Amino acid sequence: MKDPANQPYQHMQIFKVGTFFMVIGVIILVLFAVASRADIDGTPGLLFWGLLIFILGFFLWRRFPAPPPEPSNRFRILKRGRRRGNGAHEDEDMDIDRD
Repeated sequence: MKDPANQPYQHMQIFKVGTFFMVIGVIILVLFAVASRADIDGTPGLLFWGLLIFILGFFLWRRFPAPPPEPSNRFRILKRGRRRGNGAHEDEDMDIDRD
């Protein structure tokens, strides 16, 4: 059985593998460009493998996106105080409407 709690971790790992393949594909494509410019034989293999690895990486990167970041709790004290303050003002508004 699949563990639903572990699923975001697996998606993040697949996302990272896709990013890695895309970077390696770009490096191989740059090697192809340099090798073809220098008239070195065997460059079509570099083009084929570079494109194949890049497309595979792009597919993994696009299919399993990174999970959204968790919200930071930087201003939690201010937010808590603001919620309390809003509640008090709503009570005063309700008393005014009754008069």
